[in-house]
Amino acid sequence: MSSTLREDREHTEVPELIPARMLNEFTYCPRLAYLEWVQGEFIDNLETLEGRFGHRRVDHESRGDVPAPADESPENGDSIDGSSLPPGVESIHTRSLMLSSTAEGLIAKMDLVDISAAEAVPVDYKRGRVPDLPEHAWEPERVQLCAQGLILRDNGYHCEGGILYFVESRRRGGRVLERAGELHDA
Repeated sequence: MSSTLREDREHTEVPELIPARMLNEFTYCPRLAYLEWVQGEFIDNLETLEGRFGHRRVDHESRGDVPAPADESPENGDSIDGSSLPPGVESIHTRSLMLSSTAEGLIAKMDLVDISAAEAVPVDYKRGRVPDLPEHAWEPERVQLCAQGLILRDNGYHCEGGILYFVESRRRGGRVLERAGELHDA
């Protein structure tokens, strides 16, 4: 006896958490997100292979423990890149950090998180060059980075923004902030 489409849907498990990467794909092309996430169809191409090569260092998890979130918020104007940290306090870089937020319904494997005494800053690696846009980033990349910031916040970290690093340019591009559910460019 064959089952109906409706019966098949009722028995299909839907993940509780949406990967931040799928937000990027959906913002870029809803059809592509459907094919990759729902249908499980994915074929490597030159761009995905270049992206994998560019991620070769950050895809290896850091060996040390990830510092717990600080209880206090940034003081004395600490900057997003940790440049005004108190003397003797070093920034810690954690690679390939997987975190989730049930409150936000999101999960993300973050390429790099720069954790200072006051703040956690996600750094997302992207293939290619910094886009010639006022924001120095495409919308899908900004959406993905904001999702990472929301996940960090829900895990108790102070996060006011994130940074995109473009491998081909070998420099950081846009800095993305999330406030009150809207994307803002710094």
